[in-house]
Amino acid sequence: MKRLLPILFFLMLFSSTLYAQNASQRNQSRNIPIKGTIAGTVYDEDSIKTMPGVSIMLCNRRDSSMVKGVVTDDKGKFALEVTKAGVYFVKIRFMGYRDKIITPVVMSPNRLNANLGKIVIRTTSHKLNEVVVTAEPPDIQQTAEKTTLNVKENTVAAGGTALDLLQLMPNVNVNTDGTVQLRGSDKVKILMDGRPSMFNSLEQVPSEILDKIEVMTNPSSRYEAEGQAGIINMITNKNKVKGYMINANTNMNSRGAYGAGTNLSYRKGHWNFMGGYNFRMSNIDGNTKDSLSYYTNDSNREQLSREINQHRLSNRKSYTHNVRFNTDYYFNDNSILTFQASGNIGNGNSKDSTQYQYLYFTPSSNQISNRYRATKSNNDNKNANFVLAYDKKFKTSGKELSAEVSANTGKNNSESNILEKDEYVSMKDINIDQKNLNEGKNNSINAKLDYEQMVGTKLKIEMGERSNLSKNKTNYNPYAYNSVTAQDTLTWSQVNDFDFNRDIHSAYLILNYPITKKLSIKAGARYEYTHDYGTQHFDNTKIDHSYQNIYPSLFLTQKLDEFNQLNLIYGRRFDRPNSGLLNPKVDKSNPLAIRTGNPNLKPEDVHSVEFKYIYNKKGYNVGTSVYYRLSKDIVTRSITMRGDTSITSYINNDRGHYFGSEFNASARMNESVRFGFNANWNRTQMDNSTNDPNADTRLTTWSLKFNTNVNLQNIIGFQIFSNYFGPVKRKTGTTDGVFSTDVALRKQFFNRKVTAFMRVSDVFKTRANNTTQKGYITADERFTHATYGRESTRFMTFGLNFNFSNFIRKHGDNQGPDRDRYHMREGGERFGGDRPGGGGGPGGM
Repeated sequence: MKRLLPILFFLMLFSSTLYAQNASQRNQSRNIPIKGTIAGTVYDEDSIKTMPGVSIMLCNRRDSSMVKGVVTDDKGKFALEVTKAGVYFVKIRFMGYRDKIITPVVMSPNRLNANLGKIVIRTTSHKLNEVVVTAEPPDIQQTAEKTTLNVKENTVAAGGTALDLLQLMPNVNVNTDGTVQLRGSDKVKILMDGRPSMFNSLEQVPSEILDKIEVMTNPSSRYEAEGQAGIINMITNKNKVKGYMINANTNMNSRGAYGAGTNLSYRKGHWNFMGGYNFRMSNIDGNTKDSLSYYTNDSNREQLSREINQHRLSNRKSYTHNVRFNTDYYFNDNSILTFQASGNIGNGNSKDSTQYQYLYFTPSSNQISNRYRATKSNNDNKNANFVLAYDKKFKTSGKELSAEVSANTGKNNSESNILEKDEYVSMKDINIDQKNLNEGKNNSINAKLDYEQMVGTKLKIEMGERSNLSKNKTNYNPYAYNSVTAQDTLTWSQVNDFDFNRDIHSAYLILNYPITKKLSIKAGARYEYTHDYGTQHFDNTKIDHSYQNIYPSLFLTQKLDEFNQLNLIYGRRFDRPNSGLLNPKVDKSNPLAIRTGNPNLKPEDVHSVEFKYIYNKKGYNVGTSVYYRLSKDIVTRSITMRGDTSITSYINNDRGHYFGSEFNASARMNESVRFGFNANWNRTQMDNSTNDPNADTRLTTWSLKFNTNVNLQNIIGFQIFSNYFGPVKRKTGTTDGVFSTDVALRKQFFNRKVTAFMRVSDVFKTRANNTTQKGYITADERFTHATYGRESTRFMTFGLNFNFSNFIRKHGDNQGPDRDRYHMREGGERFGGDRPGGGGGPGGM
């Protein structure tokens, strides 16, 4: 052993000396200047396509310090110049993909070029049941230009319709008859995915197909100028992930209604496919009472002269089928071609039985007579919509192009059978003595082009053009039963055959510019030209009007700090009279309520100013605003009485003043509890240049909404929503306030693949419509019209939702191919999420 120690000591000394010599040689070789190249091509694992824009980093293997970096070109290729010999490694990095490291890469005077060849990278994947969602935004989010409702967060709308969802929106109210009002006005433009909806009624839109709802009270010049109160845009579900997803749902309620649907999506490589089918059957009972009282002055003493009481029982059923198909082809991350086709088929029937009681009061006697009217109606509608769109995001920062062509066609038919007798008439068996046939057709073609570009580092320019050509035809034929010939005879005097066409052409320009670090401006103008032309074939009345104007918009945004901002907004908008208001034909289908249009109506002109404050921080979103609208040539109803018959027409009043305020708050207290509150107050004051005693010139409305959502570990959820629409006060009458409360419960099973829910609508059965209207027939005779209406508003809904998916969610879903092309950002941008280099105007806040 002692002999071995000197030998071991000698070997250790020799090896260390040899190692030091080799290390010195290696260090010297690292410092040798060379002129070499490391090259390769990057591919996506799924599509086996080249990937442009991937980051390539050259690093020293010794200390991992980065030497230099490049990005791949349009063909996915890269070339790194190496100036010193040494041992390196190459790191490949791209958002949403796993980092890839190639090591070692040795460069020396004897090896000046290293070709890494085909480099394949794969996405970072998470199975659905592994996804944990954190830092979710509030249910309702507010920005300078819009308020957004996240549909998936609201269980009280599950198994319902778009009308149920709109009830949840701040400053939006839905009347018992389905009329949608925004800030107290029903003159609102409703869109679906940024274009006119093909659905005949929002009751036909199932909540399951919607992802978000946006409300814009003062849209920028990018949007159509129509809609006095603003725009409501309903965004349908889109596929944003790779892999497949299968979602199915079914529901039924205690009113006898039911529905079911499925949504399928598959995405791989350059292709994305999505389709869906939804069926909905609704069943609604109604109970309405009307009382029309007449008062006369006799010897300066007012007394009741006659009264008509009406009691109507009704039942309305509808069946709706909706089919959707969408395919996207991604040429690359920045270029998308989309084709979309959708269809809607609906049919329904309604029955009602109405009793009219006539009472006549005289000093000597009172007379009472009864009249009964029963109606059976059937209707069906078919609509189809086709869209071809192309989106291009250029390499130049902030430069984008969007083009779209769409076509819509629809057909609506209805038949009503009516019987009137002096004795009770059952809705079950009607011997027809009147028949009304109504046929409507509509066709439209839309084309639009949008372009935006950064000029320098601050100025952003948006411009675009839109054209819409629409044709509508209404053909109404009433028949009376002839007992002598036992045939139906056409009542020529009531025939309504009306063709109406509307051509709209528009163009816009918007400038976004940050004046300072905290103050920015967004100014734009939109030119619109409208041509209305049509014919009422009954008496060959022609309509031919055209009008044009420029509609500016302005947004001034002052950031107080990171979380607080002030906005001053101005916009000019208008409202076109629709074909029903312009149709000059007198409608006598209801002998007690005659209606006629006015072909000489002019569009309303609206100027709007709003001052808004917004606070947004970590799940808390608070906004308050005051606003004022000045409207000219307001279209108002004019009601006159002829005996027991009311005659309604429409006129342009002088001007109206709308002012109000609102407060909105939405908070995510923690991962389990969310709150929402909205208060809105409106006041309308209209000038009465026509001196019509029955015209409404004053109107006051207000509303309150409360929303509480509790979600325990994303498995059990509870939501309660209360809405109070205060009494409406007019010059000619009042409408009682309406209070309602909806509650919902949700439970998830089987690793969150199955969700069961239950909701109760109008828990306290308080949702009703009570209206009183007063007016004058002559200076010595006036009338009072009282209406009490209620539908079967309290009911329970039960449902199941099944979700089976195997997808890959990419980091940064809001970029690249995962963009939601129909999500409208501030300023109308169509790509979802914030992007670098997107400009400094208020549209990005």
